[in-house]
Amino acid sequence: MNRKAASPGDVTAWRRSVTALAQELRDCGLGHVYMFIEYDLDPARTGEPSAPIDALLAGTSPGTGEPSYLAVELKQWSSVGAVDGKPSKVRVPQYDKPKAHQRHVTSNCLRHSARAGAHSQKSTPRV
Repeated sequence: MNRKAASPGDVTAWRRSVTALAQELRDCGLGHVYMFIEYDLDPARTGEPSAPIDALLAGTSPGTGEPSYLAVELKQWSSVGAVDGKPSKVRVPQYDKPKAHQRHVTSNCLRHSARAGAHSQKSTPRV
């Protein structure tokens, strides 16, 4: 895929947040989990373009041994607030306009991924 070069701000944010996420995984005994950073869902498979997932964690479920995935949106926000009447939006102090709630962003990514898996010729693990 054609991707523009990362901005210096993106690199700084990734350095902080990805390092913190990796440390949290190690602290929880999950150092063996794979991390795919800025994971792009293939628009040819999903039928529509989407923003990359900040971090896609991949491993196996300890209970079943089945493949297990978790989409993570990393933010450098110190606080957020609710937007009255709009559960899909949050107010972030450093932005003028409300931002999309990350639960909705991540859900959309997963929905597109699941849709792509349903249309795939190969067996795709459940998301």
